[in-house]
Amino acid sequence: MIEDYSFNSEGESKIQVKKDYQKKRFFNPYFDRFSKGFNTKLYLQIFLVLFVIYAVFYSDCFRVKSIDVRGTDLIAPDEIRQLIWQDLSHWTWHLFPSNNILFINKNNLKSEISKKYALEKLEIHKGWHSLSINLKEKVSYLLVYNSKSYYLISNDGIATKEVAQSDLQNRLGKLPLVIDNKDINIGSAILPAKKVNYILELNKQLPTAGFKITSYENRTGDDVAAVTSEGWSMTFDFNLSISDSINNLKLVLNQKIKDRKGLHYIDLRFGNKVFYQ
Repeated sequence: MIEDYSFNSEGESKIQVKKDYQKKRFFNPYFDRFSKGFNTKLYLQIFLVLFVIYAVFYSDCFRVKSIDVRGTDLIAPDEIRQLIWQDLSHWTWHLFPSNNILFINKNNLKSEISKKYALEKLEIHKGWHSLSINLKEKVSYLLVYNSKSYYLISNDGIATKEVAQSDLQNRLGKLPLVIDNKDINIGSAILPAKKVNYILELNKQLPTAGFKITSYENRTGDDVAAVTSEGWSMTFDFNLSISDSINNLKLVLNQKIKDRKGLHYIDLRFGNKVFYQ
């Protein structure tokens, strides 16, 4: 307030009190909440956070665009690529894409590939917008059929790959066909390594001896059967000499069996004692 001590015309003092409206400040808490203006710094921080999230997770900056596969032999590189692309097509927690190079789990990819292929070596390297797959296949020596699917088998008896129908004609006739009705999982042992080597040796010696073999049968224990194009089979024990067994086979066919039309089998598992029906 302002007090006025001036005198009037008659010499009397005049005391007046004036309100200083110019210096008076009034406070409205509701109005003050909206009177501070646009918070530029806060909105820039929010924008920056959103931009980083978009750039890292959703933009093309870290997205895988190419997959290079090297070292394949019987496995088609496109099969490996398709398997990886399928795995990268999923979203983590339905929020984050799996094809982000920063967050790709190489161990998970190796696990997915190993479920379908048995490999001696598998390496995965990350690059800019790319994945590099270096592998070494187990060499396949046999083709096994279990009444459901065909599988490639390595020299140590491991199922290395399921053969697609489109690729089956490329395998039939090039590898010995073994019939085995057990369930087969990729990477599991189907035959002992000794039996694999025995079948491979049979497949060399029997055609040389004049027998046309269509398939082999993996039987229990040490037994292996070879099925001829005439429909009858011969059973071997892989602990016995192949050459001795073939000699006994020839003797029986030449001396005992004149007509093979009604022949069902010849059992060569007991050395010089040969059984047939």
